[in-house]
Amino acid sequence: MIGPILPPWTGSRSANLGSGRLTTLSRPYPKKETELDAFFAYGWNMFNDKVRARLDREPVIWMTTVRSDGQPQTSVVWFLLEDDEILVYSKDGTIRNRNVETNPKVALNLDGDGRGGAVVTIEGTSRIDSAAPAAKDHPAYLGKYKGMIEDNGWTPEIFSRDYPTPIRIEVERVRAW
Repeated sequence: MIGPILPPWTGSRSANLGSGRLTTLSRPYPKKETELDAFFAYGWNMFNDKVRARLDREPVIWMTTVRSDGQPQTSVVWFLLEDDEILVYSKDGTIRNRNVETNPKVALNLDGDGRGGAVVTIEGTSRIDSAAPAAKDHPAYLGKYKGMIEDNGWTPEIFSRDYPTPIRIEVERVRAW
């Protein structure tokens, strides 16, 4: 059995202490402050200000849902962090929407630095949120994506028509390093 993969600079060993969660047994400190070090988590639930700031500035996140036959389905999506939830707008009739309705457990992750660092992974429970405003009526969403919407030749109205299904994810666990 292969153990957990930890960033190579940590020198840490992990163990399953019966709770089902991996716990870091040693905590060596990085030799110098870098952006990578800012995301290194000494623990497995790191929904801190640095992670929130990264979620605010990153334009895309990878969202993994699970089909009814158990096959994971990963898609890159635009998203908005709102308190302890993430909002995604989806096209109607997609596999993603069907997956959310049949199995609400999802995983999300941000791109790392290409060397195993600057990693943020999120696990949560998703739902179709019919009470959420359309993207065109959501000031924070437009604040983050209006430029990208226009770069793709859309208006906020066209984007809202093409991506009318709001999916809200309640963040339950965050891992970051």
